[in-house]
Amino acid sequence: MADPVLLSSLRIPAVRSRPSSTCLQWSADGQVFFVSNSAVYILTPHHAGIHPGCNVRGDKETPCTLQWSRTIINLEKRDLRDWSTGSQEWAALSLGSFDFHVKDVACSPSYVTEDGGCVAAVLSSNMDLSLWSASKNSIQGEWIKASVFDATPFLVDLVSNGASPPVLSQLLQAQITSIAWSRQADFAIRPAPCTDASLLAAGSRAGTVCFLRFDGRVASLHHIRTVRVSKKWVTHLAFSSWMHEGDFQCSGLLAYSTSDGSVGLAKIHLMAQNATKDFGTFNPEYIVDTAFEVTEGIFSADQGGTTALEWITSQERMILVRCRPGAIDLWRNQSVCSWSGIRTLTICPHVLSVGSSELHPVTGIVYVLQEDILLVSLFDGTMRVIHKVFVDPQWSSESPSSLNSQCLSEAVRRIFVGTMQGIEQEEVTNNDVNRISGLISFDGCATLLWTQQSFRPADLSWKIEARRDAVLIAAHLSRHVNWTGDNFFHELKEILTSSQSAYGVTPSHLLRPVFLWLSELPDLHVDILKFLRSLPVSCPSQCHFPPWSEGLGEKLRGKFRKSLVRSLFGCDKLLSLRLRLYVTEALSRCIRTPSGRTECIQVAEFICKMISHMTTRCLLRHLRTVVPVLIANDMPFVRRAIYLSSLADSPPAVQSAARDLMDAISALQPPIVSHARLCGEVAMTEPCPACGEELDTTATARPACPNGHLWDCCAVTSFIMATPMVRSCTGCKRKSFLPLSRQSEPAMPNWLPPMAQSWVVEELLEASSRCLYCGNNFVSIV
Repeated sequence: MADPVLLSSLRIPAVRSRPSSTCLQWSADGQVFFVSNSAVYILTPHHAGIHPGCNVRGDKETPCTLQWSRTIINLEKRDLRDWSTGSQEWAALSLGSFDFHVKDVACSPSYVTEDGGCVAAVLSSNMDLSLWSASKNSIQGEWIKASVFDATPFLVDLVSNGASPPVLSQLLQAQITSIAWSRQADFAIRPAPCTDASLLAAGSRAGTVCFLRFDGRVASLHHIRTVRVSKKWVTHLAFSSWMHEGDFQCSGLLAYSTSDGSVGLAKIHLMAQNATKDFGTFNPEYIVDTAFEVTEGIFSADQGGTTALEWITSQERMILVRCRPGAIDLWRNQSVCSWSGIRTLTICPHVLSVGSSELHPVTGIVYVLQEDILLVSLFDGTMRVIHKVFVDPQWSSESPSSLNSQCLSEAVRRIFVGTMQGIEQEEVTNNDVNRISGLISFDGCATLLWTQQSFRPADLSWKIEARRDAVLIAAHLSRHVNWTGDNFFHELKEILTSSQSAYGVTPSHLLRPVFLWLSELPDLHVDILKFLRSLPVSCPSQCHFPPWSEGLGEKLRGKFRKSLVRSLFGCDKLLSLRLRLYVTEALSRCIRTPSGRTECIQVAEFICKMISHMTTRCLLRHLRTVVPVLIANDMPFVRRAIYLSSLADSPPAVQSAARDLMDAISALQPPIVSHARLCGEVAMTEPCPACGEELDTTATARPACPNGHLWDCCAVTSFIMATPMVRSCTGCKRKSFLPLSRQSEPAMPNWLPPMAQSWVVEELLEASSRCLYCGNNFVSIV
């Protein structure tokens, strides 16, 4: 086995962490959540997709190729709940209040908040549950607790049914001991509806699992159902992937483990239904009905208890992995496969230090699809490899060149020795234990990300405890398992053509493996560009909506906004184009030759035009529907949309939609704008905010007035931005006006320019919670 290649070594001072398979986890926004005892660290990798030009600065701990930005979620002990106020029973007390620390975190899918981000559910040792989201900047800014909603009092009120104070059995249901958040479900509805179908499961001391659903509009939780699964504490929860069952239905499994080590399943059925009987004017809205079924247990009680519980998936096949001291259990229920039922593999000892033991808890489970192997890390810094997981699980491999447990453990140990000697300036000996508290994959293969800490069991000096630091390591552990040229193109094509918008995952997360290997495979840059050029482009079908007939009001604005969201961000073909644009722009920063960069720019411009044409056609279709309620203030933006759609390079379908909209507006009585002004070039002129001179916003990307004043234009509305109330895309750096709903004070003046002060523009900005071009999240500083 070749020597491992270190990509990053990020030191996090004075941090301790608990060993857990959820200590490190990826969010759907492409960020790493690291659970330490005192806080949750949110780390964003710098790669070709997120770069320093996006107002992002990385930590410069080491001269490695991968850098990070970070922010934290900080729990305050003063926020913990005093459970004795609810009941004077001894069983209601929580010992976690004495040694208060963060116990676990569960990340929601992306696009569940009003600004298109994700939510973190944080569980403390005091069994308190709280919800956190980014206030303005998810990469480096502050993450705040939901100010209008507190989860723990909500759960206490829920279980007490209005009784005050609640009885002991009710209070134990509100004391949360484990959490998990499911992915989004795909109901095969196109375009995908903007309905959150994900579930937050919260296991309790009373042996119940409470299913909750987040409502991003009011930043609160809705109770779906509470299911009793045991009389013991629920210590671990794990959601499987959702399986489509036809007729707008999906199903999934929730595995739970209790304090006695037993494991059971709860089956969940989801059904999407129309929110109203009539389809109405715009895209129909959906609600999700949920049903539950508790099945029999699959693993009996074990004296050692469960240390990790996780599902692994391969092409709609699923295996449940249950880890316990000294053994790993696999369960599979498909009878038509090569094996089914339970397989138990006993962990053999690997002695690399004085603290090595096969009885340490499992801290990481990584499934590598292309090799059908399962990588498992233990708290003592050793690794285990299970081969042929879906065929015939076993420790040994028939191929001598494949990964094995001993070689992988030694590779991790070599990285530990090299990094810790550089940090502590001391020789690492056999007395130093490499504690791995969490491990995940960076690229879906053998490029791994883990946290390590040095520990000397025989040294009782307080200095050792005082200087204990966590180090985040990213490294290629095996070139054999990692990507080659053929694998790269296969994975790239799969991501670009098969990604689905219904799952609520950002392009930064989907393309993270691609961006990592762009710099690792420079010889393929020309072939990658040819591949991006060769992919076919097809426009989604567009249905026509009947005109709106109920007048302008909040009902219309809400339906208009939701329909825009579904059309702009629920279309798989638009997502594919955004992914292609993101890869092309990242490739232009990696490619070495000037001719290659020029060709990248040409390909990016072509894809940008395709995205612009599709979004414009969608907007014209919605504008045509609301023509009866348009007013004079809406005309500056409508004229711009018509003018840009009538240019010579616009597709015939877009030009036809523009003519249809223009004819409908011209037929209004009384007229609100003349036909000549509706289609003239004057639609793209604006007064300079500095001197009042007229300037043309179509001339360049940054228009200038005759006096030399340069301005940026909004990527969503094309109006000049002369205000600090803007947001910047984390991927492509494009900027847009902040929606008016982000007003920090009710009396705050409207920051949109006079020509953009239209209800249509306001709702378009609200709907564009992500970048229209690359699909990533926005950040702001104001």
